[in-house]
Order: sequence, then C-alpha cells, then structure tokens
Amino acid sequence: MTDNPFDTVPDSGIPGIMVALFVLFGVFFLSVVVVMIVTASRRYRVAKESGLDPFAGDIQMMGRVANSQALAPERSVQDRLAEVDALRAAGTISEGEHSAARARILGGI
Repeated sequence: MTDNPFDTVPDSGIPGIMVALFVLFGVFFLSVVVVMIVTASRRYRVAKESGLDPFAGDIQMMGRVANSQALAPERSVQDRLAEVDALRAAGTISEGEHSAARARILGGI
C-alpha cells in the first residue's frame, strides 16, 4: 500500500480525490441552500414591512405602477394651465392657489 492518502479510501476502492470532491460539493451545496433560505426570509420580512403580500408582491407592485401616473403620458403645459384656470373659474381653488399652481407649471418648463 502507498503512503498517499488520495490514492484510495481503505476498504472501499473509491479514489481519495473523489471523496474529497464529494465533500467539497456537499459543503458548496449546503452553502447555497443556506444563502437561499436567508435571502428568502429577508425578502419575506421586507415585503411584510412594506405592506405587500410576500408571495404576490411583484404582482401588487405591477398593479400599483400600472394604475399610477408614472406611466401616464405627459400633458402639455397648455393643458395643465387650462385645467388650473378651469379650477379657478369653478371656485375650486383660490386666487393664491391658482397663482402658485401656474408658477409651478411655468417653472417646470
């Protein structure tokens, strides 16, 4: 018998290097599983804290974005000024609010 421990495992006939590779693969596999569990639990906790369903949060976010103004086409300055003027004419907003809104709209040009 040789003195090299990587030749074969005694009484099994399996080369020692194969045993070392199996052990290395097992450690790697367990590490990946632990990382996946930690990541999933963190995502679950963050989703719960944000008020989302942890199992359908992506769908909820898509619905929120689709119903928000984020994807709405930009209205022209003329349309926005006309809306502010109509609100003032209807008495919905005061003269000060009308002036402030016009200033914001015109300041964004």
